[in-house]
Amino acid sequence: MTPPDTSGLLARLRSSDTAVVAPALVEAQKVRAFEAAPIIAELLRSPEGGIRATAAEALGYVGVKAPSRYGEALLPLLGDLESSARACAAEALGALAYEPAIPGLERLVIADGDELVRTSAMEALGAFDGPRILAVAEHATDDPDPTVRAYAVRVIALKGNETFLPMLKKRLEVERDFQPRAALLGARYLLGSNEDIRPLLDLLTDADILQSTIVLNGLWDIIGKAPAASIVRDAAAIRKALAQAKERNELVGRHADEDLKELAKRLGASPN
Repeated sequence: MTPPDTSGLLARLRSSDTAVVAPALVEAQKVRAFEAAPIIAELLRSPEGGIRATAAEALGYVGVKAPSRYGEALLPLLGDLESSARACAAEALGALAYEPAIPGLERLVIADGDELVRTSAMEALGAFDGPRILAVAEHATDDPDPTVRAYAVRVIALKGNETFLPMLKKRLEVERDFQPRAALLGARYLLGSNEDIRPLLDLLTDADILQSTIVLNGLWDIIGKAPAASIVRDAAAIRKALAQAKERNELVGRHADEDLKELAKRLGASPN
């Protein structure tokens, strides 16, 4: 029996009016209306590219109870003519960890002409393990788009090991864009290079809001995943950099507070 609080939502998803369907898809994702997944899967065949994209994005959230079923439904969208639909499908397939999507995601990373699609596909591949994922990520560190390069480096940081350190060092020597440079420093630290935490923290000194967000996201990965001995050794420096970042901007300050709380949790101490 359909719960009363979502019956109206399901009716709107079935509407023939895309102006009604589009916000209903957003709402279904927001409230995690899992019972809406079959209807949303049907919308993947909509003639409207925007509807296909939004439906794909929503399925990454509401399709998690049947990942194989909805992964199979999403798979054809990796070849969609609309780049937004390809990107949203890639992200959803990663969220569902649907392994049959790996070859298609790899093709997008290597050959798609849209940088957002390549970024989404690279991020999605981070949901999987194995040498072929790392091989694609290493290939993507040469992508012409800096965001794609940064996401590729993050996958190496989270899935790789110390054997990648020489390659990452070579990339760091030639990388000039802020986002992938920050990712490279964070990756090297995560994989065992103790010398890279200070340069990463130094990036916060003159960073604008976007750049600060990039570094703070990288520090979140480090705080959560670096070896405990490394975190204990470098906690004071990390805490000082975050405290200084808090003073420069309210938005950055809230983000830095989250990192500080996570650091305290990792250390088993008070954030103050």
